Amino acid sequence: MKTHFITIALMSFAFSVSAQKYEFQTIKDIDAEPVISQGNTGTCWSFSSTSFLEAEITRTT
Repeated sequence: MKTHFITIALMSFAFSVSAQKYEFQTIKDIDAEPVISQGNTGTCWSFSSTSFLEAEITRTT
């Protein structure tokens, strides 16, 4: 019973230490097109290809 208590206490301490709040910082703000709903089309390849091409056009121009 004593070892269980020590184990739980150490795990609680470890989780409380590792639960730090992280804030993201914007390094570079890139314009993006609005998200388009795929719905139930099953053509995710088409949406990902279009998104890639839009991103490349935006990046190069």
